[in-house]
Amino acid sequence: MPRVYTSPAAQISNAPGVRPQTKSERQRTTQKLRYLSHYDALTNLPNRASVRSRLRKALKHAECLSARLAVVFLSLDPYQRINETLGPAMGDRLVRCVAKRLKETIGANHVVGYWGSGEFVLLLEYSGEESDVLEIAQAIKKRIERRFFSFGQEFFLTSSIGIAVCPSQATAVEALLRNAAAAHRQAKECGGNGCRFYTVDMNVRSLERFTLENSLGRGLRRREFSLHYQPEVDAVSRQITGAEALIRWDHPKLGQVQPGDFIPLAEKNGTIVPIGEWVLRAACRQLKKWHVDGFKKLNLAINVSARQFQERAPADVIVKILAENRLDPTRVELELTESLLIADSDHVVQSLGKLKDIGVKLALDDFGTGFSSLEYLCRLPLDILKIDRSFVRAASSRDGAALLSSIINLAHKLGLRVVAEGVETREQSTLLQGLGCDSLQGFLFSPPLPGEQFKRLLLYPNCRFEEVEEFAHPSASSRPKRAIA
Repeated sequence: MPRVYTSPAAQISNAPGVRPQTKSERQRTTQKLRYLSHYDALTNLPNRASVRSRLRKALKHAECLSARLAVVFLSLDPYQRINETLGPAMGDRLVRCVAKRLKETIGANHVVGYWGSGEFVLLLEYSGEESDVLEIAQAIKKRIERRFFSFGQEFFLTSSIGIAVCPSQATAVEALLRNAAAAHRQAKECGGNGCRFYTVDMNVRSLERFTLENSLGRGLRRREFSLHYQPEVDAVSRQITGAEALIRWDHPKLGQVQPGDFIPLAEKNGTIVPIGEWVLRAACRQLKKWHVDGFKKLNLAINVSARQFQERAPADVIVKILAENRLDPTRVELELTESLLIADSDHVVQSLGKLKDIGVKLALDDFGTGFSSLEYLCRLPLDILKIDRSFVRAASSRDGAALLSSIINLAHKLGLRVVAEGVETREQSTLLQGLGCDSLQGFLFSPPLPGEQFKRLLLYPNCRFEEVEEFAHPSASSRPKRAIA
């Protein structure tokens, strides 16, 4: 027999254990289902499907009247934080409050819809310059930022806004939405609480970002990553005492990709965990080779990510890798950032304590760029403090030198060894030595080098450090002498 179509309302009324609905009840149920297919149940605003439909109609209307249309993508900056800390119910109250404020602000001549997860889309018809749209956006931000009270708590709201205009930037529904979303993403990446108009290069950057993020896992499987090593030298003797392992990505299409471009993406999508484990294994294998070659006192610093320490037993993984390579744990330094320490303090402290017990050295990287460094210096079992390159660049000024001196003295009083990063000039090197800095790292001595070239650097200490090519490719007539014992 042919299948008979049954409406959703009839399906509900015919379900087992449900009292059959009357005709009027079925009509109300049908109307409710029809309403919910076009409107969001939380805010009573048009949902995504309805926004697309209304945008399609608005584009036709604007084309007929030669009018201009702006698509505004807006998100609430504290939404995720409130949702996580105070619960979804509070997040819902926040969204309903903002939905009401938006409707009151833009009036009946414009459209405001709810996109979900604390995000709204507005369709604004305007005549004149883009400055008119910006004026409306600023009025919206000002209205949203009014204080919000709920259950005796007071909240101060901020928002991030991205704007795409028609017809100058796009004339199709999906293109306008995509462009507005790209501008919104730019506003978020710049710290939030801002407003950005779409520009052509935004989609170029978004495509590059997507390409990188999508190929991170594949890059690891296809061995596109490699490690380079930058020497760390004693501030007084200028002998190489260690190295820092730095990851490089040779992308088949994009070429050399800088760590600053792909590490944040890897941390965001979780691929930093397998990548970080690969770095640990590869770096430890290289260190073992150098030790076998006779450079037994060489130390190696390896960066670890906050996401790696969110695993159940990050310390166990590191201990296993050290055991596999039969490495002396005291020759390995793990470089930590404040984002790692903030992530889950109790879990992190416990893991760090386990590593400290077996002799692994712990370093606080990029000191001075966060907000709670002094607290961590007192609380955590650290051995090394690495001064961020921004402080080294400012060393030529009197205030900069005074700040460096204070940091070095504080670290020494806490029993920490001090390493200065980003040393590029002789003047910086001489100043840091005079201030009592223990070790130096930077392009004055050498850029990061592949493992074999770094070994040559160890063999030829009589070459001037500035002549990096001489280190990397020494002449055949040079006699090798070891830089370290």
